[in-house]
Amino acid sequence: LSNMHISIVPQGFGIFLKYCSDTKFNYKESRIAVADIGYHTIDLIAIYKGVYVNDNAKSYPLGVSVLLDAIAKEFCCKYRYFINRKRAMDFIANRRVEWLGQTYEIDNIESIIRKYVGGVATAINNYMESQELDIGLAGGGGVYILRNLLKLKKKLALVDGPESANAVGYWHYGIIKQED
Repeated sequence: LSNMHISIVPQGFGIFLKYCSDTKFNYKESRIAVADIGYHTIDLIAIYKGVYVNDNAKSYPLGVSVLLDAIAKEFCCKYRYFINRKRAMDFIANRRVEWLGQTYEIDNIESIIRKYVGGVATAINNYMESQELDIGLAGGGGVYILRNLLKLKKKLALVDGPESANAVGYWHYGIIKQED
């Protein structure tokens, strides 16, 4: 183990690696930003000519769990029942939930979603506008929840299989490192 070299690869870098692998994008002369919309956090990174720029990395505790928890809290306040995050996800898709033989609705579900989406859009827009970019990428499992809700100032290219893009990208990275 003493000869083993371990590299730290930032959250979101796998999305960049997967996108480059899938599209054969020439990243060696490009400025790229990545938004990794995850369950607990949104991680934003910049890559310049294929090199991660640590000084430009940002992480916000704005993952989709924040929205799900807000919905579950509002449900509990209104009905005095606790629901889990999976059931809260049903409110995002259907705006109501069928549970225990009844239909439940939250009067202000749209405002809860708008408030969360607004915070996410502000974080991503501010980051993307602070960078001189050739391309912006989006990945992470939260993309599926936010894809029809989030309106950004700059269009982000969506990596194929966003929920697993980081893992697949890191796998590509591991194979390359193993060959070195």
